[in-house]
Amino acid sequence: MVGHRILWVDYVKAINIFFVVLGHTALSAGYTKFIYAFHIPLFFFLSGYFFDYSKYPNFYQFFKKRFHQLLIPYFVINILTYLAWLFIGRHTGEDASFQINLLEPFYGIFYGGHKGYFLHHNAPMWFLPCLFSTEMIFYLLFRGKSKTVHYVFITILLGLGIYGNYYNNISLPWGLSVVPTTAILYGLGSWFNHKARHKFTYKKYLILVPLSFLGLLIFASLNIKVRLSAAEYGNYFYFWTAALCGILFFVSIGNLMEHLSLKFEVNLKFLQFIGQNTLLIFSFHLLAGGLLKGFTYYLLKLPLDIYQLSWVNHIYSLLSILLLVPFILIVNKYAPWLAGKRTK
Repeated sequence: MVGHRILWVDYVKAINIFFVVLGHTALSAGYTKFIYAFHIPLFFFLSGYFFDYSKYPNFYQFFKKRFHQLLIPYFVINILTYLAWLFIGRHTGEDASFQINLLEPFYGIFYGGHKGYFLHHNAPMWFLPCLFSTEMIFYLLFRGKSKTVHYVFITILLGLGIYGNYYNNISLPWGLSVVPTTAILYGLGSWFNHKARHKFTYKKYLILVPLSFLGLLIFASLNIKVRLSAAEYGNYFYFWTAALCGILFFVSIGNLMEHLSLKFEVNLKFLQFIGQNTLLIFSFHLLAGGLLKGFTYYLLKLPLDIYQLSWVNHIYSLLSILLLVPFILIVNKYAPWLAGKRTK
């Protein structure tokens, strides 16, 4: 830990946001299943890692803080990206051939999900209202309750997750369809921070890296492509096993990176910077990627077919993130609230 930053979390968030961007490109089916098995569950886990009841003595204070950190950026960013789609995006690429009601993506902003063409202008934004719903429900369910009641609620949430996966295809607003699953992931992050992390050592992380990675590979390959936003988990046991293995793998990698970077005094400040600004990357990477594709197609005269190549998509994903760095610096200086940060 340096100052108030937890280095390993920043490292893991930086790596994971790269996989989020990469997951929105054309990859092989197996590679896509691998990424989708862990990347969003990992972000819910990391969000829960920082939750602490002692910071918020009452629900109103928690609601108010997270409203400012999540929902204000959500609405402002959605309006900006909707306008970009309305005047530019819908006239280019595949969108030019789609017959999309101009108001449908706008309605999606308030619905907080992307069924059909809802949030078509910026589909990844479903994450923010879902995280908000997850946190509010988690706070109300588990605050001040005994362990027995916690176990009862966890069992109920698992049951609702199973029911929603196999028997219910209704897409509820604000991510409520997936909250039974995301609330458990969020709670696991909080539990790990307060109850379990001190039990993990450098040697244990070394052992966990190959074991957890193997588990992630096996159970991700056995399952379908998970779409957490739509509560599509495939085999629920495979989903949870792959997700937990993925979380263990990246938590182990992050802690080992922190240990080695401090031991050998290696500067990983750029990774810290990326890890601290994942909200903006999450929100604007599709727009940045669209600019990159426009540049390579219209100016460099490269065919769009190059984006069917895996190695090109890895470079494209990295460049999409790098392209956002100047924008992130400007936002952090003049409008940190847009990144969910406190105004200095």
